[in-house]
Amino acid sequence: MLILLGLLLLGGVIAAIISLVQKDSKSTASSEQLDENALHANLAEDECCGAHEICDKDLEKLLSDKPIYFDDEELDRFRGVNPLAYNEEEIEEFRDILLTLKDSEIQSWFISLDKRGVIPPSIVREEGVVIVREYYDNRNKLTV
Repeated sequence: MLILLGLLLLGGVIAAIISLVQKDSKSTASSEQLDENALHANLAEDECCGAHEICDKDLEKLLSDKPIYFDDEELDRFRGVNPLAYNEEEIEEFRDILLTLKDSEIQSWFISLDKRGVIPPSIVREEGVVIVREYYDNRNKLTV
């Protein structure tokens, strides 16, 4: 009889623990969803939330035929110019724009230039690649 009572008591304790764990996991999942929704709500329309491996917004930009301008319309005059033919002043013009961009925008900027037929100076492209590589390396370190 005592064994039966002990088993019933043990079963009740186990059921209570399972119930608490399930309730906690539901509230955690709900809390995580709220956190992600809050994160999205606080971002500007064109910013990446960083919650996904490949940003949905970046993907939309990449698939679009229309170039995105980064306040760099003046670079369209370099359409078709050989990347080795730029003088120092022109290289600095590209570099100035590169350095005003957010690290997360640089890849999209290069794609935009490509869609517009503008090939940036080789040195600026190399500098941009280094910045983008460091950006993704740092981002991957944060997610690990």
